Amino acid sequence: MKSFVYLLGIIGFGLCSCESETYANYEIHNKCNYNIQYKTLQYYMYDTITENVYPGGMVNVGYFSKRGKQYTAINPTEVIGDYFIITNVNGDTCKLDFKELSNWYITMSDSKNEIVHKYVLEIESTDFEK
Repeated sequence: MKSFVYLLGIIGFGLCSCESETYANYEIHNKCNYNIQYKTLQYYMYDTITENVYPGGMVNVGYFSKRGKQYTAINPTEVIGDYFIITNVNGDTCKLDFKELSNWYITMSDSKNEIVHKYVLEIESTDFEK
């Protein structure tokens, strides 16, 4: 009986290790020749995070993972939230709508046990024009 329970444990562990995962990273790429800044509300900390992005720099603004593979794009508001503001050095707000999935450059790579989504929002100087 002990060997049967032991064998079931090994089989169960083997099946669990085959579980697939989905990972998603959301990044901002500053293509301006000056610093930009983003602000986001972190609900789990009840705090507003403000961070600078230097010219040519990229910064991760959100991360998501879940069990199972998801081949469809994940809406940025599900990960980043609704309160996300990008400003330039003059305090002008970015006009590019981050909630619109078509504004993100999306790549997906699929391997045996995981699929990785990468979302990049490229910010240019013209995105701050009125």
